[in-house]
Amino acid sequence: LMARDFDETELARFRELTSSSLAVMTLDSPDLSPDVLTRFGQGTDVQDGILVTVNENSGIESYAALPDLQERNGIILRIQEPKEYLILAQETFWKLFLLDLILTAFFCLIIYFIIRELLERLERLDAFVGDVHRQGNLSSRIALAGDDELTAIGNGINRMLETLERSQADLAEAHR
Repeated sequence: LMARDFDETELARFRELTSSSLAVMTLDSPDLSPDVLTRFGQGTDVQDGILVTVNENSGIESYAALPDLQERNGIILRIQEPKEYLILAQETFWKLFLLDLILTAFFCLIIYFIIRELLERLERLDAFVGDVHRQGNLSSRIALAGDDELTAIGNGINRMLETLERSQADLAEAHR
């Protein structure tokens, strides 16, 4: 049914809309390559009815199998794009690949600095707790700038030291 309405006038309209080289062929067309015949051979069921081939000399060719009434491949729609499109696609690929590489390196660098800052703050917190443990100085406090979880931990340690210092002072006063 579709083939009846897919005449040369409709094909010309599609060519104009897409600015592509379109052709409709039957499976017995001599213009079909062996790859296309193997993929869409007569009598095969239509499943993944698209084939794209890249030819360094002629460009990109895309084939789509259009099913007949028995859901078998009957008509092949071929779209050809010139070699310039292939070159443009390859250039675009490499430019996007390079951009992706640069962005990945940039984000890795940002993550590195964030993690480095976080680890430095953790090391300061660890060193402070180690100093309090070794010296037994409950009056020392840690000053952490920021408004995040590490600052909250530092403030919690300061409150704990303050409570321990008060408890120790209360015990000393009670034993007098």
